[in-house]
Amino acid sequence: MASVPQNILVFGNGPVAHCLALGLSIANFSVRLVRKPCLKTSENKKDPRAWAMRPASLRFLESLGVEVTRQAPLKAMHVWQSDRDGTPIPGELHLTPNCDGTLGAILPNSSLREAIWKAISDSHIEVYESASDSAMEVCSTEGAAIALICDPSWSTGLNPSAKASSWAYKQIAVTAPVQLSKPHDGIAKQVFLPSGPLAVLPLPNPNEASLVWSITKERWLGLQNLPELQEKVSDFCRTDLSFNPEALRTFPLSASNASTYLGNGYALIGDAAHKVHPLAGQGLNLSLADVGAVIDSLAQARRVGADLSTEFSLHNYERKRRPQNEAMRAATDQLHNLFNATWGPIRFARSIGLNVFDSSRLKNYLIDIMSDETPLSDHLN
Repeated sequence: MASVPQNILVFGNGPVAHCLALGLSIANFSVRLVRKPCLKTSENKKDPRAWAMRPASLRFLESLGVEVTRQAPLKAMHVWQSDRDGTPIPGELHLTPNCDGTLGAILPNSSLREAIWKAISDSHIEVYESASDSAMEVCSTEGAAIALICDPSWSTGLNPSAKASSWAYKQIAVTAPVQLSKPHDGIAKQVFLPSGPLAVLPLPNPNEASLVWSITKERWLGLQNLPELQEKVSDFCRTDLSFNPEALRTFPLSASNASTYLGNGYALIGDAAHKVHPLAGQGLNLSLADVGAVIDSLAQARRVGADLSTEFSLHNYERKRRPQNEAMRAATDQLHNLFNATWGPIRFARSIGLNVFDSSRLKNYLIDIMSDETPLSDHLN
């Protein structure tokens, strides 16, 4: 059987593109990583972001040779709802692993990126920068078999129907590193306020956490300059905490969904194919599952001698991942709409629903999903 081209270009500056390049390299594909020129940022600005990672995602990072030494085991999660002033509304949910395991771990964004980049640097993967916005143009110039696009900024020139349609939420994400008066004990807290969910995620230092607050722009404009902002946030999340107001960072919130993940000579992965509301903390987990499915699909296509530049080579990737990605997007949208509703009967129903769910078998099912360790890739397991 005649050999087929196997050289692959992966496009993106983030963890998903880097993990995909690592995985393909380990699977003995000829792969190169293409990045946008990086903008230099102030070293004094501490990155406040963190990722909630499922056990399956953590195992996948290990299979890629990524060693994130700074991580906080997620031992439990406490969820409740409050009114505008922070007064708790009846109805709470307590998520704790059924065995001695964890729900995963919280990884500081800076630690994750450093660990992944170290793995890239230690590999033989060729990395170069391009200012182009067209992955297909670069792919054609370089004579690669296929472009794996992990960042929507590279989508210029694609079929319009293939690009992800996106929509903005009427919220922004406010993040900051916070200091706790008492150790967090590995417990994450999340309160659903009328303006959006506020979460406090444990970090490796027992008295440090990451604040992640999805809040309407109007509400944030009325709060951000209040001298008692720290006291209000402490009341909202039932945790005595402090933070430097200058360390607060804001990011726009949006969601997106591509009508198809595949085209002639390219595939969309991660944010290029889909984005979900961060209230469930599943964005990176979904994208790493994409990466595992892409590696398996290409490995299978190579085994049968398929041309990697055709859609057939990644058909199994889209067939496996699209239903799960769209289900999570729909679920987060519904949760977002449900907890943003302020009508009295809906608030009452939410209270009953949380209490019923907390004592039902469905809670154990949710915990099993969150703590799942099923490998993301059969080829790398």
